[in-house]
Order: sequence, then structure tokens, then C-alpha cells
Amino acid sequence: MIEYINGKIVSKNLDTIIMEINGIGYIINVSSLTLNKLPNHTQNTKIYISESTNMYSGTNTWYGFLTKEERDLFEVIKSIQKIG
Repeated sequence: MIEYINGKIVSKNLDTIIMEINGIGYIINVSSLTLNKLPNHTQNTKIYISESTNMYSGTNTWYGFLTKEERDLFEVIKSIQKIG
């Protein structure tokens, strides 16, 4: 599991950001609350990651949070049957 990534935000969309780290652009899903709190494109930013793998396609999806506590709460909610 990835704890966090640290890089520059190169793009902000409705519910995703693209972060560039060592020349690779990562798509990260974020909430509107997180999106509004993110700094501008010139600053390095640390994003805590929750990773999910689709059981049918095997693709990975990253969810990003500004604090570890937000990410940990998301993990708890995801673990509850019929909710997550």
C-alpha cells in the first residue's frame, strides 16, 4: 500500500487531480472539500493515498486526502459492508 505521494499538481478537474512525480502523471480522485483546499500548481503537495483495485478489471484507483486522519476515516467507512 502507498502511504502518501509528494509532487506537483499539474491539473485539477471536477473530482480528480493529476500529480506529477519524477515525470509520471498520476490520476487521483479527491473530494470537492480536498480539491478546494489544495495549493496552487507551483507548490509540492503531500497527498495521503487510499488504493482500491477493481475485482473485475484489475485496475487500480487512487483516492487522495490532505491528512492521514481523513484517509483513515475513509478506510473505516470502506470496510463497512453494504456501505463501502
